[in-house]
Amino acid sequence: MDPSHSPGRRRTRGSATRLECVERRLEAAEIRLERLQNTLDGLARSSGVSIGCPCNRCGRSYVLIEGGRIRCPECRFSQSV
Repeated sequence: MDPSHSPGRRRTRGSATRLECVERRLEAAEIRLERLQNTLDGLARSSGVSIGCPCNRCGRSYVLIEGGRIRCPECRFSQSV
């Protein structure tokens, strides 16, 4: 029997193919994330808004700093600086 046709070998080849697919998807997601971050930074600069740290209340968004106030666009938390 040819070892390249054994069930274990096929599983390995299939795993390698899946891994390559996941690596390509991860790389595409990283590129997309970097583009979105650059776009968000540009919008914030042109709008006079700063992007702060993750929200301490919900953790689902970065806080925005504008006009002496910190606010979370996700949970609507807001406080003076």
